[in-house]
Amino acid sequence: MLLKHWRSKRSIARRLIKLGCPPKKAWRTVYEGRRRLWDLSRTAAVQKSLRNEYFEKRGLFSLTAWHGQRWARELALVQLNLGLELG
Repeated sequence: MLLKHWRSKRSIARRLIKLGCPPKKAWRTVYEGRRRLWDLSRTAAVQKSLRNEYFEKRGLFSLTAWHGQRWARELALVQLNLGLELG
């Protein structure tokens, strides 16, 4: 979704460079072949530039962390002993 907001390939490459991607890699990734935004979003340059920290700075939270905290509260603290004897 973020690449779509950046609109043109030129601005995508410039923003990737600002986020720490090497310039040659950013330009090559964006202009190499006829890639759609969906294809660009799965490239190594974009994945390394847009880490979770980028989105945390903008106020978004991690769903994996939220899910882990939620299930940590709901898990039983003590193993229940059912008294069954096997064997």
